[in-house]
Parts: sequence; C-alpha cells; structure tokens
Amino acid sequence: MAKREELTLEQAERQRAAVRSVMDAKGLRASPWALAAGVSSGSLYAFLKGRTNHLGTPLVARLAEAAGVPMAMLTGEGPTPEAFTVTHHLRGDLISPMPQRNGRRMAPIPPDVNPVGLAAAEAATDQQGAFREGATVYWHQGIDRRADEKPGLCVCKLAGQDAMVLADLRRGFGEGRHLLLTVSGRVLDSVELEAAYKVVWIKAPD
Repeated sequence: MAKREELTLEQAERQRAAVRSVMDAKGLRASPWALAAGVSSGSLYAFLKGRTNHLGTPLVARLAEAAGVPMAMLTGEGPTPEAFTVTHHLRGDLISPMPQRNGRRMAPIPPDVNPVGLAAAEAATDQQGAFREGATVYWHQGIDRRADEKPGLCVCKLAGQDAMVLADLRRGFGEGRHLLLTVSGRVLDSVELEAAYKVVWIKAPD
C-alpha cells in the first residue's frame, strides 16, 4: 500500500491559502469545482475548513486541470511570476483587445495581487489626466461583481459588444440593468452587462 502523503502544519496552511487564492481569483465555489474535477467535495471542504491537512497529489492534479491553472498554483510551492503581458488598451473609458502586431509589453504583477486571471490595459498615448500614457489598469477576469452591493470601479462588459467600459458600477435596477459612471464622465443609465470585473490595481503614469 502506498504511503499517505503528509504535510506539515505550515505546508498545509500555505496550500490552503493557495487553494483559496485560486478560488477567489477564478470565481470558483468548492462544490461545483469538485464536481467538475470529478473529486469528492467533502474532501475539499474538509481541507478548506482545516479539518484535515491532507489533500493529495491526484486530487490536486484534477482540481488544477478543472480550474485551468498549473498544479503549483494550488500547492503554494510554485514561484510567483513577476510580470505578465498586457493584452488590452484603454482609450477614454473604453477597453479593447490590443492586436499582437502593436508590440505588446510586459507589466509587473502588483504587490499582494493574485496573478491567476489577472488582466491589464495600458492607457493610449494621447490621453490626459489620471489615465494618460503610462497608466495601467489591472483587473481579475474570474470574478463577476454585478451582484455586489457596492462594486466600485470595474471593467464592465456590455452585453452584445466587444469593447468594455471602465466605470464606477452602481447597484442594478433589476433584470440585469445597471448605472455606470465612466472615468471619462459619461453616465450610462440602465445598461445591460454580461459581466463586471473589479479593478484591483491602478499603476500611475511614470
């Protein structure tokens, strides 16, 4: 019989924090995640609640595959990346995908921000104010904030449109409609959104 893998208390706490961090960044809930991975939700719940310090490599491998992340992100043992590629640009209050031919650049990972699901937009060169050239807006794409009571500044995906809007998201008016106060001063009333992603960091222009 194979020997059961055991973690020290310190290792288990580090792994628990890593699992919770991935869940937060990807918008995962324990039961649906376990179901998608084909593992016992009871085992995952017990580990998250500290009733056991054992998760096991096979279970971690399945959870990682279902979440679309490397196993190292769930063990707390892997190195944290220091930078990632900026894939969007910000012009006015609109955020759009940046074509690869435009020469995408690397942006630093902000301090204390989980890199899983992180995205960023760089301000256009002809902008003024807080979001002028050199400013970078970061958000997590895994967690939809439309249902939050006070979502705050979000990258808002408008229904049926490719571009996203950087705006202060106010509470909805029912039937999926929201009030947006954009960073360029526009007021978008009773807007239908597909998703809203919380801004987690703003890098000021150099």
